[in-house]
Amino acid sequence: MPGLAGAERLIETGDVLDCLSFRNRRPPKKKSPIFIFLQRRGKMVPFVFYELIRGLAGKAIYGNEPLRGGSTMLFDSFSIKGVAFKNRILRSSMGGRTSYYDGTVSPAWRHFEKKFSQTGVAGIISATIDIDRNRLSPLEYPKLSEDRFIGPLREGIKAVHQHDCRYIIQIGDPGGQTQTSLLSQDADAKSASAGFDLLYGYRNHTIAMTTGEVEREVEEFEQAARRVRETGADGIEITASKGYIIHQFLNPATNRRSDRYGGSADQRFQLLREIVTRVRAIVGEDFLFGIRLSAEDYNYLPVNLRLPVVFPLRHYFFGNRL
Repeated sequence: MPGLAGAERLIETGDVLDCLSFRNRRPPKKKSPIFIFLQRRGKMVPFVFYELIRGLAGKAIYGNEPLRGGSTMLFDSFSIKGVAFKNRILRSSMGGRTSYYDGTVSPAWRHFEKKFSQTGVAGIISATIDIDRNRLSPLEYPKLSEDRFIGPLREGIKAVHQHDCRYIIQIGDPGGQTQTSLLSQDADAKSASAGFDLLYGYRNHTIAMTTGEVEREVEEFEQAARRVRETGADGIEITASKGYIIHQFLNPATNRRSDRYGGSADQRFQLLREIVTRVRAIVGEDFLFGIRLSAEDYNYLPVNLRLPVVFPLRHYFFGNRL
């Protein structure tokens, strides 16, 4: 295969996986793809993992010592809440635009996810599936805003499970950063607070949600979580990052509310707290449950114009920081 000159074959115990690892190369400073080739039954399949692999495998991939059976946990099986994973490699969220315009997953989605499940990964995390009836995230992304979306998702997840691969559904709501819409509507602009954003959102003026609308948002996450469990998925992940609605409440630059959902860091956390509490209650204690959370907001990147300016300025330029 092109680009494999000088690579070393690293064989894991049994006939499950072979791994070809580029050695003596410096790890990428940014999110440049790390190409790892997994071999299953003689067929080479390219994978693209980002800094997750760098963190998991570290020196084993980029150092001078090759991976050997038993020398790393990367290929060891493990379980969480009774859900068994055959190794520690998960495919992260990708490939969202594989649904029909109404949000129903298409055969393209089913084949896409099934193809990944056949390559030896232990689990798949879905693209963000929208929980709101009115907003799209973006067009042709799946939805779980109604019960009618459960069946098609269930059939695809069954196909993934046939290859001893777990499936975790990620749910979220873009809120005021809705990227596309069939027609411009107020629902596309709903956010923590009113404001102007030059770059993000189908409508660059956001509209503050009423307290009642925020409470209904919690209910929508709760019901979407119920649907996730009914699809037969192995777990759920909630998007509280990448500028989506929960992130808009967490970020001090976009949350200037004066009710219980805004103000101090603890109050900005209130929406996520209520969602987590309701979701855990409806999916049960035995269900895998994770949060996709931004450690730092980096509001100053990319260069953008947001109004109004928020004080202190560290909230405006940086947002939340570790």
